[in-house]
Amino acid sequence: MARLTIGLTAAVLLSAAPAYAASSAWKAGMLQGIIYYGAIGQRGAGDRLSFECNATGATITSELRGSPAKGLVHVTVDGTKTMFSPDEDGAITTDTPIERDNFRWLWGKVRSGKVLTLRYDDGRTGTFSLRGAARVLPSKPCMTEYR
Repeated sequence: MARLTIGLTAAVLLSAAPAYAASSAWKAGMLQGIIYYGAIGQRGAGDRLSFECNATGATITSELRGSPAKGLVHVTVDGTKTMFSPDEDGAITTDTPIERDNFRWLWGKVRSGKVLTLRYDDGRTGTFSLRGAARVLPSKPCMTEYR
């Protein structure tokens, strides 16, 4: 339930400014000790991607067409692919060595890439511009749950 609340909070932060939703620019915000880095997809506010960082570790949340993944999340950045297995709320945690390494890999790709595409097992897809992400995401990734 806590992860669902975090994801909803990120959605509110990311959809607060209409110009932001239209531009799919990367933004950062902070609420209740959690730092959010994220963007709205090119299709609009129903698609969002965020990195959520706090003292206990990092989480990735996403929504396509307004709802989170119920199966694997396939991520492609400039032609390079990986996949993540979200929890029951659709959040991608960082509490294993593999998840930690994938999180760090994705952080670097988002900072250096041009386009990110998400595909859920149910066939939903979303595209995110990475323009400006390097200015928003620090060069060093957030601390992960697995250290």
